[in-house]
Amino acid sequence: MLKGISNIDKSTSAENSGRNLYRRYITIDNIRQTDAHDSINISKGYRILRDYDIDLKRFKKNESGLIEIKFELLKIEFCTLLSTENLTNLLKFNYEVQNHNFSASVLTRTLLTEHYEELLKINNILFLLDRISSLKIDNEINIANTRALSNLLDGAYHGVLNEFKQINSVLTTAAKNIFNFSIKKLPESELENEFIIIDKISPLNE
Repeated sequence: MLKGISNIDKSTSAENSGRNLYRRYITIDNIRQTDAHDSINISKGYRILRDYDIDLKRFKKNESGLIEIKFELLKIEFCTLLSTENLTNLLKFNYEVQNHNFSASVLTRTLLTEHYEELLKINNILFLLDRISSLKIDNEINIANTRALSNLLDGAYHGVLNEFKQINSVLTTAAKNIFNFSIKKLPESELENEFIIIDKISPLNE
């Protein structure tokens, strides 16, 4: 299996169900205890998610203070957590990305941007997932196989990184409006390099 990974050829909608979630969250009953300014921010936050065709499944703060986020883009499921404590413009998200027959753990570190594409494009992410799917993985591959996992990003690394950068920024901006927290802006001298790492791939039971 690992040999197959290392020899990868580098050349090679209906109404969103999430819209019901948006309507539920921005109803007057749900924002009755907030002032008018807060109500506008909450509506703006959910509108950002809706406008980017994010099919929202879960977007709530849990008992630990982390924001649980689960959504679909083009029927690919993404799950992650956002910690708002000491949040800066250097965004760190750990994702579980689930396709039909596997789940991939993906670690991202990107800079917050306000310059979004008109649509959230995930062409490179889809290419990566198709590449993984074609390997027909039947056993877990983890960080111990660093080279094998990094080879999966050959030829697509920057494209995948940029698409996650857009997703990270949209999610953070929406959450900032909805949950009313601030983002500390670090100077460029304190910012670290952006990166993306595939940490693990696990087959899903049929």
